[in-house]
Amino acid sequence: AQGSGRTQRLRVVLNGAPLGLLPGMAVRGEVVVAELANALAVPRDAVVNGAVFVVDGDKAREVRVTVLDAGRDSLVVDAMLAAGDRVVVRGNEALSDGGAVSPVGPPATAPPPSSPRP
Repeated sequence: AQGSGRTQRLRVVLNGAPLGLLPGMAVRGEVVVAELANALAVPRDAVVNGAVFVVDGDKAREVRVTVLDAGRDSLVVDAMLAAGDRVVVRGNEALSDGGAVSPVGPPATAPPPSSPRP
């Protein structure tokens, strides 16, 4: 997850190391483990039976999702969602595609997902 870090010892072989870099020196680096093009974090309660319901006007539109990672309060899903889509988090167990919805309160936000488990 972005913003999380762990300290690990790593052996790196550099071709043409920068001047002044000596064996045993500490460096700070970043390793990209995976890039998820269509992934978004959604509240855990938004996902029911492999789908979320997006609020589209006054109707619910079902969007199938694949859960990629799980945090304590959120899930990272691969789906045809856009940042800012409003998803149903309460009452979605009884919804069906095209069902009527009436949003109550401010939109829920997903907390950042926790660091992936080793």
